[in-house]
Amino acid sequence: LLKNSKVLFASLEGSASVDLVRAKAILANDMGGGVIPEICEEGSVSLRNVRHPLLALRGIEVVPNSVSLNSSYPGLVITGPNAGGKTIVLKTLGLSALMARLAMPIPCGPASQVGIFTNIIANIGDSQTALGDLSTFSGHLSIWANALQRAGEKSLFLMDEMGTGTDPTQGAAIAQAMLEAFADEGARIVVTTHYGQIKEFAASDERFRVAGMNIVNGNPTYKIMDGFASESHAIAIAERMDINKSVVERAKSLVDSNTRDLLSLMDQLQHARDRAETRERDLAVQQSDLETLKAEVKKKTIELEQTRRIVRSEAAAEYAKELKVKENKLNSLVKDLQKKDRKNSNSPAGNLQGEDIASLKIIQKQVMDTKAEVREESRIQLEKEGYSPIKDNEVLKKGEMLAIIDGGTFDKRLCTVERVKGNKVDVTVTRGRIPFRLTVGRADLGRPSERVLRIKAPLTRQTGSISRSFGQAGKKKSKTPQLKGIRVADNTVDVRGMSLTEAQEEVLSFLKVASSRGLSLIYIAHGHGTGEAKGVVKNGLRAWLTNGVDQVSAFHAAALE
Repeated sequence: LLKNSKVLFASLEGSASVDLVRAKAILANDMGGGVIPEICEEGSVSLRNVRHPLLALRGIEVVPNSVSLNSSYPGLVITGPNAGGKTIVLKTLGLSALMARLAMPIPCGPASQVGIFTNIIANIGDSQTALGDLSTFSGHLSIWANALQRAGEKSLFLMDEMGTGTDPTQGAAIAQAMLEAFADEGARIVVTTHYGQIKEFAASDERFRVAGMNIVNGNPTYKIMDGFASESHAIAIAERMDINKSVVERAKSLVDSNTRDLLSLMDQLQHARDRAETRERDLAVQQSDLETLKAEVKKKTIELEQTRRIVRSEAAAEYAKELKVKENKLNSLVKDLQKKDRKNSNSPAGNLQGEDIASLKIIQKQVMDTKAEVREESRIQLEKEGYSPIKDNEVLKKGEMLAIIDGGTFDKRLCTVERVKGNKVDVTVTRGRIPFRLTVGRADLGRPSERVLRIKAPLTRQTGSISRSFGQAGKKKSKTPQLKGIRVADNTVDVRGMSLTEAQEEVLSFLKVASSRGLSLIYIAHGHGTGEAKGVVKNGLRAWLTNGVDQVSAFHAAALE
């Protein structure tokens, strides 16, 4: 054992430390939750929703309070009636300061702060002693004198009912003088009082703040209200304690008129405060109900919009079915008419042909109306998604970037116009690394909005660790840094004079060669084109690379040479 004594003692200390941490955690749990507050350098206290630790341990439901002291306001005077909770606040503050000094959890809210006080002196309760031959007031004075000698910025003094036990006027005067002396030394002081003089002093001295224990309809709430001096309610308490009515009335008559007026004014202020708090609570409830209602309305709006989309989609499908039936019927009638036209024009079927023509016109109108409805529903939905359908008379240029909106495999993909043939348009669209040449109708093309282009044109996608981006003059560029390197023959693929499809195939082939050579940068010489072909290859390559090409992590326009 002697040989391993150092190891054993170290293990013992380690075990004790672990046991201490565990004990603190159990204490916090037994108090119904607790936190170790932030320790601040100066002698400040900012306890939020703090509860009396011993009452919390006993499982008693405690009203939480918030208390603060700092260098700007080192003193706090708490007022209010007996049994209103003043002393509990005082004891809670003292116990919390001691527990913080021992790094113990305190039953308070997060973001609480407590300074480390070297001196914590409390004068709570009756201080008279038989052995010391001291009266109540003398006992108080002895404690105050000792406290004043030790006063400083790291001192916290808690005084209950300061100035009692002697003549009220002189007791209040001595209490005020002591408070001033404590404040002059930079100490932190919290006192409770019933004396009007102390209340007035605290309200007039900028180093002190007044707080009162809240009373609602004559009943204590045990809640401290900062900036409010609470009346002691001695006569009101006597009335509630069933003291003889004549005695109570006599007590009221003995109070001087100024005091009665002051008490009446304070009572009116208390009632006004109660009403204001009630209104504030009601407003808070109404605000909460309003926020809940807003959330419900928003949810219902989203659900309604989703329902509308579903209904539109179902209606469009129904229209399409109806349109198909009518078109089939129309085609059938046209075939019948064509057969009849081939027969003898003097056939008795001539009258029937007239009836069929009338039916044909009716069905044609129905088909046109249905097509118009389908087109309008489709237009509304597409514009919400950021695509404007191409109009019948709209001019399309080669190299122009559009989007396919046919609902098929390439739906909502960007494409480049290659050739326009009436209502048919040849476009190039890329999927993966493969370019496709398609012929689509004008009705299946749309012009993407700026929002869509911001998402898809200067596209930045993540594929593993590879990102693709493109910067274009006049548009917001990607944060991907532009690659720099010297252009030489070995890292340049020349596609000038080629069509877009040929250029894409050439670039793909060159990428394989560049990859095998270990090249990290290549140049594409595409030229600018002339006449109708001007910009076709450049814009087409941009759209192609935007949609994503394997082996390409980033691309951008090179400087003009």
